[in-house]
Amino acid sequence: MSKVDSNFALKVQDMFSSKYLFKQCIQAITLKDNFQYVIVKSNKEVMILQCAIENCKWSLRASCCIHGDRSLWVLTRFDFEHPYSVDVPLTDHRQATFNVIKDLIKNKISLAGSKLSTPKNIVHFICDEHGLSISYQKAWRACKVALDDIRGSLEDSYKMLPRFAYILELNNLGSVVEYKVDADDRFLYFFMALSASISGWQHCCLVIFIDGTSLKNKYGGTLLSASTLDANYQIFPLAFCVVDSKNDSSWTWFCNQMKRIIGGRNEVVIVSNRHKKSSAPGIREELEPIGFAKWSRAYSPRRRYNVMTTNISESLNSAMLKAKELPICSMLEVLRMMLQIWFFERRNEVDYQVTNFTKTIEGTLRDQIERSRSMKVNSVNNMKYQAIDETSQYVIYLPTKHFEFTMKHLSIKLLRGRMTMDIISSGIVGRPKKVRIPSRMKFKRRIKCGRYGRVGHNCKRYF
Repeated sequence: MSKVDSNFALKVQDMFSSKYLFKQCIQAITLKDNFQYVIVKSNKEVMILQCAIENCKWSLRASCCIHGDRSLWVLTRFDFEHPYSVDVPLTDHRQATFNVIKDLIKNKISLAGSKLSTPKNIVHFICDEHGLSISYQKAWRACKVALDDIRGSLEDSYKMLPRFAYILELNNLGSVVEYKVDADDRFLYFFMALSASISGWQHCCLVIFIDGTSLKNKYGGTLLSASTLDANYQIFPLAFCVVDSKNDSSWTWFCNQMKRIIGGRNEVVIVSNRHKKSSAPGIREELEPIGFAKWSRAYSPRRRYNVMTTNISESLNSAMLKAKELPICSMLEVLRMMLQIWFFERRNEVDYQVTNFTKTIEGTLRDQIERSRSMKVNSVNNMKYQAIDETSQYVIYLPTKHFEFTMKHLSIKLLRGRMTMDIISSGIVGRPKKVRIPSRMKFKRRIKCGRYGRVGHNCKRYF
């Protein structure tokens, strides 16, 4: 046997790959059957156990033997009868060590965490599933050892980076994976961009959000990320980079790697909160020669797709909250799994889509069409129309004749050319006047009676 299993039936001549594994299996069985044992003899050659209840016949003996070119532990004698009742549950089991608890919870813990990732939850789980009461300290040690077995240690994780990068590129052809070390062969930077993100970037808007967040492990560091928006206005991660901190050297290396992903797409807008407002002396003189268009939002000539903040990056950082506590290789694997799940779910959603636009765009168009039904449209000329709703007025310019215009629903389908809409401000305060205001040069005609010569009436109205 090569792993612990509490559900198997122990019998004579069973073989175990090590003494430690044999002991772990016996401990799991005693927890399952609700009894305890004591060690009579234990050395490199033999191990003898018997039940902790006095005069109980339960006992076993295992010895070490050479099988081929390796040593195995074989169960040579086993008396499994318990003449005494074991119906009373044991609340404090001597075989319930933290290593045994680790084996019981190891299959319940995933790489990115689970419900048993805290000692308090482990205490409740062991009590509910196995009827044992363990201390918080024992649960904490079991949790730590189980997580180390699954995720690996921090030191070993950095040593595995070259192999991780090789396997990642091998299984994801077209990905960009780079790492950098210093002169003493110590880790500096690691960059990862999957092929799915690179190919999907060609169909996303030309706005890239870059940001960094601190890692929460023993050695610290910073995780830089680059993301954009897809056609459905969902977060689309492009690349991740592990660096020492947010400094000029790390940002420069990260941006140089990003050039390989952007490719030949022009007019890309980079949104970042790195360059915050500074009161350093002389900063104005340094920025003005560069040009306002390169650092000011108000003067940016590129399309920003109504994006003015880095909230997308903050949302991505929130999704990576648990991963930031892991060793570097485990963290990168969790990020890869996250992208795999996101892209798979979105691909399935698109496969069942019957409309020509994405779900978000369809909803926006539906709202706009519903709003346009109550608008009133007046023709100015063949190329200019006025649309009026409850609160605003719009002027619509159609610079070409190649269009379809439905006056009733204000649905405009432009085949060639561009459509622009300008808002006309009325400037009217209060209730609008319904009675026509006469001009100064126009006087009201005075009525005069033809019979009596009086002003203000005629003969018909007077009598």
